[in-house]
Formats: sequence, structure tokens, C-alpha cells
Amino acid sequence: MTLSDEMGRLTRQISQTYDNRMAAVRDIRIETAHALGEFRVARRSLDAEQNKQLSEYRDAVRREAALFLKETDVAHQAMAADQRKQLSTFVDGLRHAAKAFMKDADAAHRTMAAEQHRRLMAGRARLASDTSAVRLQLRAEQKQARRVWNGFQADIQRRRAVFSSPPPRAAA
Repeated sequence: MTLSDEMGRLTRQISQTYDNRMAAVRDIRIETAHALGEFRVARRSLDAEQNKQLSEYRDAVRREAALFLKETDVAHQAMAADQRKQLSTFVDGLRHAAKAFMKDADAAHRTMAAEQHRRLMAGRARLASDTSAVRLQLRAEQKQARRVWNGFQADIQRRRAVFSSPPPRAAA
């Protein structure tokens, strides 16, 4: 075979190999485009499924949250009612205890006032008795002082009488 034949065969082989490679690249592109298309469809389907599941989950969470809030509100109202009842009972007990304390304090005050009045009356009687005794003693002392004073005045008057009389005259 001649060189030109060999060159022809080589160029045909190169052309055929090139065509085969181009066909393979074209097939790869077609398969890639097809795979990308299937991937997009699968992704959209997955997105739709996930969105559906997410929406269902979100709706379930909302329902559960609403139910929880409702149950919490019911429990809160029950606790508030119970606390109001307990507070009312406590306040009533406190009022009753305060009334009982005031009643006891009033009774104690009356008892103390009666005892104080009894002691004051006893003290007053002692004071009146002591005052009467002091007055009697004072009157006795005043009477005695009056006698002493009257005696003193009588003595002074006698002495004045002696000095006020004219002196005895000398016998002439």
C-alpha cells in the first residue's frame, strides 16, 4: 500500500473516530440533558412532596398549639378559680379570726377596766381614809398650836401690862 492509500485510510479512521467521539459526546449530552430533565422532574416532585409534608406538619403544629393553648387556658381558668376560692376562704378565716381577736381583746379590756376601777375605788377609799386621818391629826395639831399661840399671846399681854403700867413712884 502506498503512502497516499495509507494516508487515506488513516484520515478515514481519524474521521470515523472523530465522528464516533462526536456521536458519543452527543449521546452524553442527550443523556445528560435527559438525566437533568429527570432530575428536575424528581426535584420538583420531591419539592412538592416536601412542601405537602411541611404544610401538613405546620397545620398539625398549629392544631396542636391551638389545642395546647386552649387546654392551658382551661387549666389557667381552673387554677384562677381555685385560687380565688382559696383566697376567699382564707380572707373569711382571717375576718373570723380578726373578729374573734377583737372580741377577746374587748373582753380583756373590759376585765382590765373593771379591775382597774376596783383598784382605783380601793385606792380612793384608802386615800379618803388617809386624808381623813391626816385632817384629824392636822386639826389636833392646829388646836394644840392655837392653845400654844393663845398662851403665848396671853403671856405677852401680861408682860406688856407690866411694862405699860407707870413705874412706881418714889416716896417722897
